Amino acid sequence: MIASMTRHKFGINNDTQMIEEKLLAFTIEQLEELAEALLELSEVAALNKWLATSSGICD
Repeated sequence: MIASMTRHKFGINNDTQMIEEKLLAFTIEQLEELAEALLELSEVAALNKWLATSSGICD
């Protein structure tokens, strides 16, 4: 569901495909936090920044 939300909001491109692969390692809590964050994020760069600071998973 989160991957679908990401594709809908940011389109399908290399950045979102890489992000979707990283989502596979997320815990339920991380996915819930990301779902809430997606409501406010408006750019893929902001999503990558959120992932780097909030999950510790994204490079």
